[in-house]
Amino acid sequence: MLLTLSNLLYNFMYNLVYKISQNKSLTIMKIVSIINYKGGVGKTTISMYLASALAKFFGKKILLIDIDPQANTTETMLPPGVDIKKIGSMKEFLDPDSNEPLEKFIIPSRMKNIDLIGNDPDILLIDDKILQRHESLEKLSQHLNKINKQLKNEFNYDFCLIDCPPYISQYALMALLASDYYIVPLEADDSFSLNGLEILSTKIKFVRESNPKLRLLGYIINKLDLRTKLGQTMPQIIRNQLKEKLFNTPIKISSDIKASIAVRTPLFDYKPRSKAVYNFRDLAKEFLERINKV
Repeated sequence: MLLTLSNLLYNFMYNLVYKISQNKSLTIMKIVSIINYKGGVGKTTISMYLASALAKFFGKKILLIDIDPQANTTETMLPPGVDIKKIGSMKEFLDPDSNEPLEKFIIPSRMKNIDLIGNDPDILLIDDKILQRHESLEKLSQHLNKINKQLKNEFNYDFCLIDCPPYISQYALMALLASDYYIVPLEADDSFSLNGLEILSTKIKFVRESNPKLRLLGYIINKLDLRTKLGQTMPQIIRNQLKEKLFNTPIKISSDIKASIAVRTPLFDYKPRSKAVYNFRDLAKEFLERINKV
């Protein structure tokens, strides 16, 4: 049942990647889930601003998918005046009663070179319908397999980043089943972030039974506060445990990040010369280096 549900997003990604790749002039999109089993570690922040840095500083074209029912990425990256309930989102994409073409749900975000498939908190209302109506799931899956040539020629994404929910739900598993890589954010001053990695690792092993290509791109320390003693000592403790799996570029705590999220405005628009913007530029640079090695 769970794998059937997960096949929806997998089929979408499979067609978007491999049908696009049939045109030799186009890029093969790499799919990366940003995930952790606990909330508050910065999955949404890293998803949005890693995407923004890749687009702004490195000219990459990004498809950003918000699969988190909280829909914070959608609220921040959605252009002003656009109503996600009117244009459609992951809620409609996964609804067994939906017959809308896939391209309806891909929209330009507020940032240049970033397209968005948004989400709606009301997606939680269709959980039971999706799980109970297997025939609808099959119809939708077949529909996603018939992506037309217009989609193939219109989009040329370098990366798809998926913002996952703060728990290992059916939606997170769907994202992992569709992904080539995953990134795990960690809070620098929260030892429980490390304690929960075994839970996540167990889920990853389960997913790899159906998606053996899934690989860890790395762990990212988020909200690093070097003004505190814990902030000065924890990174090395984490490094000793995770070794080369840990990104060398941590994301430092920033009032600009907090403020941009509070006003639902992307950091790169809210304060484009913020130190945090260049922090994400450095993270994006390391992201590209890592993804080219694995």
